[in-house]
Amino acid sequence: MKYYAIFLDKNGYDGETDDAKADGLVKGDKYEVDYVAIGQSHSRVYLEGYGGYNTVMFDFVDEDGNEADIFKNPSWNPYLGGL
Repeated sequence: MKYYAIFLDKNGYDGETDDAKADGLVKGDKYEVDYVAIGQSHSRVYLEGYGGYNTVMFDFVDEDGNEADIFKNPSWNPYLGGL
């Protein structure tokens, strides 16, 4: 199943949203998720054709448009034992 990140243009550390916009991300647009890296104190989403970004700057949906909780996905969250 494919997942998509919707850029919120808010949240994150100083300058992170500006960096994302400089890379061409547009508020409200949907981008295909390549993979997600979840650590103990931070997480990043890597988008097809783009780099990695702080996950707090996005909402996530599946390919059917349903809200998706990336942190409950065992294939991305190593703390759930899926990797």
